[in-house]
Amino acid sequence: MTDVRDAPTSLVEALDRLIDRGVYAGGDLVISIAGVELIAVALDVVLASVEQAARWRGRPIDGQLS
Repeated sequence: MTDVRDAPTSLVEALDRLIDRGVYAGGDLVISIAGVELIAVALDVVLASVEQAARWRGRPIDGQLS
C-alpha cells in the first residue's frame, strides 16, 4: 500500500488543491530613507474557487451552499 504523502504531485494537482481550499496572503511593504516613508504598499491576494469564495462570504451560489 502506497502512502499518499510519498506519491509525486503534479503542479496542476497542487494548484487544484490550493484553489479548492482557498489561499489568502497579505502583507505590507514600506520603503523609507532616513526615517521618511517614501512608498507604502498594502497587498491582499486571494486565490480560491467560486464555490469556496461563496462559502467564505456565507452567500449561496444557485441557491445552495455546500
